[in-house]
This record gives sequence, C-alpha cells and structure tokens, in this order.
Amino acid sequence: MEQSQKFEMPSGALLVVTVAPFADAWALMKASLKTLKGMDLKPEDLKRDVENIMQTPSAFALILDRIVDFATSSEVEAAVWKCAQRALYIPMGSDPVFPGIKVNQSLFDDADHGTSAREDYAKITTSILEVNCKPFLAKALSGLLKAKPTIVDTLQ
Repeated sequence: MEQSQKFEMPSGALLVVTVAPFADAWALMKASLKTLKGMDLKPEDLKRDVENIMQTPSAFALILDRIVDFATSSEVEAAVWKCAQRALYIPMGSDPVFPGIKVNQSLFDDADHGTSAREDYAKITTSILEVNCKPFLAKALSGLLKAKPTIVDTLQ
C-alpha cells in the first residue's frame, strides 16, 4: 500500500494525502458506510451502467439523497478532519521547496489560498476518503463477490 498519494486539484493546486493511522481511517470508513445504510438498490438497477441509472428520476433522487446524507453527516465530517491532519495542500505556483499547508478548517479561511481551497473542497474530501477507505474496500468487495457467485450471476 502506498503511504502517500498526490492529487491534482481543480484549481491547479496539489494535494498530498498520507494514510491516517488505522483507528482514524477505520472511523472514517464506518462513518461513510453508515450514510449508505438503507440504500435501496435492486440487482436489476445495478445491471445498468451509471449513465443510465442517473437518467431515471427515482435513481437520481436516491443517489442525491445519499450524497446529501454523506455531506451533512457530522460523524463523517469529524472523521474526515481527523484524517485530513495528514494531508498537505500545495497551492499552484508555490516554491518547489515549500512544504505545503496542512489541511484543516483554517486553510479555507487563509487570506492567500482560502478561495482556491474552497473550490477544491470536494476534491480534497474525496481524495482523503480514497486514500483512507479504499484499502478496506478493495479486498472486502472482491472477497464478497468470490464468496457469493450468485450475486455476480444475478448482475450479469
């Protein structure tokens, strides 16, 4: 597992995210999964590709509801900020030896970089999620599909 990953932000800034300690990453994982609880996707819905599923009003509303649940979850927010302590935001045009700005709430009020950081907020958050949750999900999902071939057969 790679300990740090770099992401280009929409503003042109660079974000370097280092994997958080297990307890912090696992708290983020659990909080994120809670927001998906109760999501009512049927196997026939999963057979369709994302573009088609987003074209139906009910599917779009369902996905939008999950995004809102996720974005407004105090538990997810707290866990993201805990993991964000190990991320650096490097504004576009920074000196190559500049170590970056720690990602915390004050970054988004910074007189020099706050506006561009706010533009990058969604990408910052999803990058922190990716680095810290993906290792838990990758093997778990592939193991689930191997253990339950009937699920895969249903989806094909």
